[in-house]
Amino acid sequence: MPDICLPLLACCLAALFPREGRSILGQRIAFAAVIVCAALTASLAAFVPQAAMAATKPPFEFMFVDVGSLLQHSLSTFTLDSSGAATQVGSTMSPFPGNIVVSEHGFLYASDTNKTTISEYRINSDGSLTSEGSVTTPLPIGSYAPVTLDDTGFFAYALLYNNTTGAETIEQYTVDPTTGVLTDIGSVSANNPSTGNCALGFSLFSTLLADPNLSTLYAAGFDCSIAEFSIDSTAGSLSDLGITTLPNDSFPTDPGPIIVPAAEAVFVQSLEQVGNYGIEQILPFAINTTAGATFGTLTEQTSVTVEPEAPFQAEGPLAALSDGTFLLTPTATGTVQLCSNLSGPYGTCSDDLPQSSTETSSVQSFKIGPDASLSNVSTTPVETATQTATCPTSVLMQDPTSLACSYAGTTPLSGPVLTGSGVGPLFVDNSNQFLFYADPGTSSVQSSLIEYQINSATGQLGRIAQLLPGVPVDYGGFSAPSIGFYSPEGQATLKSNPSFVTFKGTITVGSASKPHTVKLEAPKSNTQSIAIFGLTWGGTTNPKDFTVVLGPNNQTPCVGDVLAPGQNCKFKVEFTPQEAGAPLTGTITVRSNAVKYPTINIPLTGTAQ
Repeated sequence: MPDICLPLLACCLAALFPREGRSILGQRIAFAAVIVCAALTASLAAFVPQAAMAATKPPFEFMFVDVGSLLQHSLSTFTLDSSGAATQVGSTMSPFPGNIVVSEHGFLYASDTNKTTISEYRINSDGSLTSEGSVTTPLPIGSYAPVTLDDTGFFAYALLYNNTTGAETIEQYTVDPTTGVLTDIGSVSANNPSTGNCALGFSLFSTLLADPNLSTLYAAGFDCSIAEFSIDSTAGSLSDLGITTLPNDSFPTDPGPIIVPAAEAVFVQSLEQVGNYGIEQILPFAINTTAGATFGTLTEQTSVTVEPEAPFQAEGPLAALSDGTFLLTPTATGTVQLCSNLSGPYGTCSDDLPQSSTETSSVQSFKIGPDASLSNVSTTPVETATQTATCPTSVLMQDPTSLACSYAGTTPLSGPVLTGSGVGPLFVDNSNQFLFYADPGTSSVQSSLIEYQINSATGQLGRIAQLLPGVPVDYGGFSAPSIGFYSPEGQATLKSNPSFVTFKGTITVGSASKPHTVKLEAPKSNTQSIAIFGLTWGGTTNPKDFTVVLGPNNQTPCVGDVLAPGQNCKFKVEFTPQEAGAPLTGTITVRSNAVKYPTINIPLTGTAQ
């Protein structure tokens, strides 16, 4: 308590006791003084604890960045404040396993490809890690993202590979919520039957994807198909739902797939075999949410071209906002300027040589619509790198048949300055506000981790900072980093069910559809209550195209509700078209104090005549 509080408190206590000769007016003044002194004392007494709390308040998020090569990885920890400012804390841990996954209950799991150990760590209040031991897997662990957690954080799954037989299995684990320790509960087969439909014909999975809304698990990767499993919410065991085969002329690039729970969709990064070079594209799959035999299965939607057929192009791993609004992918394109007018005694030289090459990288944002549809909304440039050389001064010799030449003078470039091993991956933080791009660098640009602010309304990106510049690793290919986020203020997540609303049939302009019910849910795994303080809605073309049904006294439903773990609130929305259109779209936006996903956008669509 500040020193000034003690005299004020003494003054207040003295005023409580009447003195001889004090008038009625004096007593009233003394009573008023008591009220004023008490208020001042309370305010000042509260000042120091609040200031101390502000000084010791945990960061907005911890970010764990695992980078390295095939031989050795290291882990760096950053704090993120609410503005996205990143500060490295503690010392880099090296060596450290290469694949990490973070539990919202405060644990981190790490594993190395082709090893048989999953290491378990507790995340301390300062972001440091304390080992909780490890678990030995029956077979070597797969590549890229071989370990995942379900949404509750109480079950874990590891993709394992038998180097002798080539068989793959998914090992199932329960997670101790107190210690984070994994307990093996058996395995299921993850073998991908060779159908002969894939352009590459591979039958291996490399990535596990868990859908928190539907309790489903998907195995995918550099192969021909996606395996589908349901998760028993009580025991954590998996049941086979079948396999979805990719189109004949496409194959996923590794790492390719990503799941977007709020959109109930799986998106696969793919290369379609067209012409000499192929087309970089995204394959969307809608997840069937109807109860029954087809629940959790996938339905292919219309593919989206990211980069057209060209000799120098690359598409990086996908990332998405968990609220189902935007999908993002990094891309790189290259151009080559050739030396011209090179001729020998038999005519123009057939082997034109490059004089300069330029690579341009960017991040493309796609709006996610109903049924996993995608529309490109913005492209954010990352960097441009150029390499030049001097063209030959003369032709020494020329083959009369092939017209190939040998030259005198400075040797020109041998090829374009492309990254070679691909475009680095993207990572979105828990709040859906910040994007991190692992820029692989080029021969003239150092590798780094670039941070962007995400505009939740438009999907556009604003550059914030460049982290870890000059790290001597290639962020592409097998040495791609893995990044995990942890919100130390406690797990507080809010979900909408359904995650989007589609009004069936055709509604007459000026009338209203039957209302659809939307449920806002606080998962049982939350560690704190959720306060809902905002719910807005409107149509894209006309704000009145969609309407939330108000409660008594025109009260907005759910606003002001505080949901304890496991609780929910409901509201109804109607399609009230003001003009004809097919389709008309809109959005409901929910704002809360959730640490994870404080803003939820619920897409709306309907047809009017």
